[in-house]
Amino acid sequence: MRFLRSRNKGWLLLSTDYKARNIPAGRDVRAPGLRIGEVSYGLVSHFRIAPRGLYIGMMPPLSVLHPPILLGWGEIRVVRYAQAGLVKGYEVVAGSNEVPVLLPDKV
Repeated sequence: MRFLRSRNKGWLLLSTDYKARNIPAGRDVRAPGLRIGEVSYGLVSHFRIAPRGLYIGMMPPLSVLHPPILLGWGEIRVVRYAQAGLVKGYEVVAGSNEVPVLLPDKV
């Protein structure tokens, strides 16, 4: 069920507009989870802070169906500090669809 919700909402919308063509040079950040739209991802996400933006990828096997995203810094707008389940951090919206993304504190 989570897979279907993620494909129909947040991740699909972001990956359509912001699909990363490659992994950019930058600094890797280990963080405890991620929430995009209504779907929470545990410890399966990979973050990289790059000059061009924030890279978000998934570890296998989720990476096959969740292509990596590169959100340009100009496309991210911070909304508030929030908590959803075990993830505490900054809720941002990205893109023209304003998909809500909860980024862990460490990112």
